[in-house]
Order: sequence, then C-alpha cells, then structure tokens
Amino acid sequence: MTMKHRWFWIAAILILWATSALGETIFLKTGEVIKGKIVRADQNAISIESDKGFGVIQVKREDIITIEFDQNERDISRFFGLGYFHRIVPLRIDSLGLTFGIDAISLKMWFSSKRAAEILFGYYTASGSGKNYDALYLEGRYTQVFSRRAKLDMYWGFGAGIVDITDDSRGISESGTTLEAFLGAESFFTAMPNLSISTEIGINIQEVGSNTSSTIIAPALVVRYYF
Repeated sequence: MTMKHRWFWIAAILILWATSALGETIFLKTGEVIKGKIVRADQNAISIESDKGFGVIQVKREDIITIEFDQNERDISRFFGLGYFHRIVPLRIDSLGLTFGIDAISLKMWFSSKRAAEILFGYYTASGSGKNYDALYLEGRYTQVFSRRAKLDMYWGFGAGIVDITDDSRGISESGTTLEAFLGAESFFTAMPNLSISTEIGINIQEVGSNTSSTIIAPALVVRYYF
C-alpha cells in the first residue's frame, strides 16, 4: 500500500468515526433528498442508512450537491471539545515592556445547543535580544451562539483569567488578571462534523503588577475536535 493510499484510508476511518452519531441530509442533483445516518464513505461514494426504513443507500459523490448535518440541537456525542487556541496578535504590558503570545490548550463543554463554557491554559516563553521571560495564562470563558446556519455558528462571549509573568534577566515576577470580550465564528467540516475551526476578534484588558494595564484588539484562531 502506497503512502498516498494509506493516508486516504486513515482519513476515511476518521470520517466514519466523526459522523457515526449524527443525522445527515443529502441533496442530490436529481432533486431527491435522502435523510439518515452515514455509515460508510470513500472517495467515490457515500453509504447512508435511510431513516425511512429503506435500508442502506449508496450514493455516488458526483451525484451529490451538498450534505447538511442536523444542528437544530447539538448532539450529545459532541458536547466536549479539545483544541488548540492561538492568539494571532501578542498581548502587551506596556509598563513592563513585555509582549506575550498565547498558545493554549482549549477545553470546551456545551451545556445546551447554544451555551458553552471553556478553559484556556497557555504558556509562552521568549529568549534572545535582551529578552528572557516566561508567561503562564489561565482563562475561563463563556460562549453564547446567536446565529446558526448549516455548519456555521456565530457567537459572542466573555472571559476572565490570571496571567503570571517572569523575567529573570530583569528581576520581574508579576501576576495579575485579564478580562476579555469577543465575537467569533465556528465552522464545522461537511465530511468531519466533529472537527471545527474558529476565528475570533476581541478586546483584552490586563492588570499585571502595580498600575500596569493594556487594552488591545486581539484576533485568535482555534482548531477543535469534539467527542
């Protein structure tokens, strides 16, 4: 088996795993609509178990216009998400002369189809050019979906956390708080609805040390997989 074929079958297995607990609607070029659960998928065809009792129906990919996944209510099998959070623009603490990025682990849990809580745990280190410091970041966040269209969630939210800055070269060791408000969009993949990519833009305020604060607009990118 070639490397190309090996990766294809790995992807096919992931697709089946991701879609096994969901309801799907397949729209065909003929105008027909098939509702059910996808039980098999490869590069040529998709097999769907009809919810009308017609058994398993095989459909060629070339005959499919689109596939929609039932998102009127978030499926219980996708209530917990694990992901990677990256804040694109570093946060700045002006009075300390420090900037720090956020590369964090995201743990997200949905309590309903529209409300979720999230924990971010991040770490950042920098050295060279006179800089040698570490930053630890822990934040709790609340998310509220205000619009859902097919595979796209639009949401707003807010968060609060703590940040710890250590700069051994200058003898700085400060801790403080961070507050954030944000807007975002989370998009789920058609073939792998448990996998999502989110983009956010928000306002972040830090209070670190004595009389130090910074407010910036901070875009972020998040990749998650839901279990």
